[in-house]
Amino acid sequence: MKSFILFSLIAIIHSISIAQGVSAGQILNRYMVVKEALSEGNYVQANQAGALLKAALFVYDDSSETEKTAFLENVSEMYKYASKISSSSDLNEIRNAFAKLTPAVWNFVSSSPAFNLNYNYLYCTMQKAYWIDYDSSVINPYVDKSMQECGVIRNLNVLQ
Repeated sequence: MKSFILFSLIAIIHSISIAQGVSAGQILNRYMVVKEALSEGNYVQANQAGALLKAALFVYDDSSETEKTAFLENVSEMYKYASKISSSSDLNEIRNAFAKLTPAVWNFVSSSPAFNLNYNYLYCTMQKAYWIDYDSSVINPYVDKSMQECGVIRNLNVLQ
């Protein structure tokens, strides 16, 4: 089973690498897959999603000068924490890396002219960490399922 998952992951990464490139929105979508895996408490899926996010950073195709600048300013942080997410088997370590990944992803994708401002920037007061989500329902990726409704929606234009 592990070899099948590894083969599938390699095939997906390869298909990303031969593509023309990925957009800021596609990088955000890969981030969201990591968030969903953490919300489920599934470190294996978080590892796989982190690997796909890391691979996407290699084939990013900028669409504007502003977006390119933001990518260059944030890519090392995004890569560093996507790497940690993809390699750790400890859910708390993955969540800590995700907390550090989030501001870099937010700074990058929010600079994109194509960025859809229907995303929310949420804050976990217990973990003192942010995350990005599609809608206003709170599903906190930093805590177990019994506490997932804990979180505060922050202003989309403010990143502290």
